Amino acid sequence: MISDVPLGIWLSGGMDSTTILHYASRASASQLKTFSISFRGRSFDETKFIDRAVQQYGTDHQVLDLTPAEDLCGAIEEFAYYSDEPSADAGSLPVWFLSKLCKSKTTVALSGEGADELFGGYITCRADMLAKWARRMPRPFLQAALVGVRHWPVSDEKISFEYKLKRFLEGSLLEPSHAHVYWNGTFRTRKSDRCCASRFPLLFTISWMK
Repeated sequence: MISDVPLGIWLSGGMDSTTILHYASRASASQLKTFSISFRGRSFDETKFIDRAVQQYGTDHQVLDLTPAEDLCGAIEEFAYYSDEPSADAGSLPVWFLSKLCKSKTTVALSGEGADELFGGYITCRADMLAKWARRMPRPFLQAALVGVRHWPVSDEKISFEYKLKRFLEGSLLEPSHAHVYWNGTFRTRKSDRCCASRFPLLFTISWMK
């Protein structure tokens, strides 16, 4: 909190940034500046949690709603230019806009990036807990439910309910340790092995022999 330049806090409404805001408010006698990115109308928008924190701590809050009107394509090109490399991190673009928004009022920002790693991911931690109850059900019941969910229309929302339910049921049919890794990844072991074997047969053979 000791700074010779204006200081702000990136606020996502999650456990990490809200905890930082809580302790920062206790350490500061002045009104704190907070900055957020919203995605209004999207399933992953966290505005309701952000607003709750802003009201609780009475911050001077600035928010930017990220829509196609913000020239996302131009921002991607600009981001790649300054990064000097391509980026596949979907979260980097909102942080790019958040940094620009923050710079308009402050020079230094506190961030809670990385706190969800303590839980192995918020969603995965929740899935681990729920799976304990799901595994008490007969296995054929879980298999039948998974067959039904696979016939649902596929949503283009990020981590949609249909996607989460499908992945949850698939993971519930695995051993707990395997399920946790599966929920954090993209492929099952067999699929990733087949992919590696078809693209890099020699490397796969060497690793298998080891």
